[in-house]
Amino acid sequence: MPLLLFAAGILASQAVFAAPRRYAAEEDAATMLREMRDSVDDIRHEVSNHEHEIRTFEEKLNNQELTMDSLRQQITDSSQAHKDLLKGNSQSTEEKIVTLDATTKGLVADLRQLKSHANDTTAALAQYKQKLADLEKIIEAQNQSLDNMQAALRSLVDAMQMPLAVNPNDKTSFSDSSKLYRVKNGDSLEKIARMHQTTVKAIKDLNGLANDRIIVGQKLQIP
Repeated sequence: MPLLLFAAGILASQAVFAAPRRYAAEEDAATMLREMRDSVDDIRHEVSNHEHEIRTFEEKLNNQELTMDSLRQQITDSSQAHKDLLKGNSQSTEEKIVTLDATTKGLVADLRQLKSHANDTTAALAQYKQKLADLEKIIEAQNQSLDNMQAALRSLVDAMQMPLAVNPNDKTSFSDSSKLYRVKNGDSLEKIARMHQTTVKAIKDLNGLANDRIIVGQKLQIP
């Protein structure tokens, strides 16, 4: 009986010491299992992304193949239509068909080179922009020249009217500043006459005008 009690005590102590180790092993196994599941989920996510990319590439390839097939079909239909129209003619007609086939092949080659011409088109657009900028500069210079010519014309008109202002005995001279009016943009003799409560004929007679034409900046004597 004491021997049995002693053995039972040893077994109980072993069970007590073995329990933590067993629990630790189970926790490690659970941790490893979670890590493996996370890794599997990551792998599945990457595989899904790769599958999506592969499907995208496949769709692009299919679209390109459909486009090429459509072009080939159009070229074939065009060639066949021409062949049907030219069928039964002389040897010269057959030579034209051969030439047409060669031209069709050249068109296919040209289609393949369209992408390479995109850079050339961009360069041409840049040149056009530069030309437009140069033209704008030229127009600006011309506008400046026009402004200078207009200023010179005003000076000339003033110089032509100066003798009227230096005659002290002439009642129609420009000595009285209140009787002077400088023509503005949009003015006309009729408008100026209404503004000063006079007539067009009186202004023309007083300033020696042969017609109704006036110039911006011109000085007129108002009666």
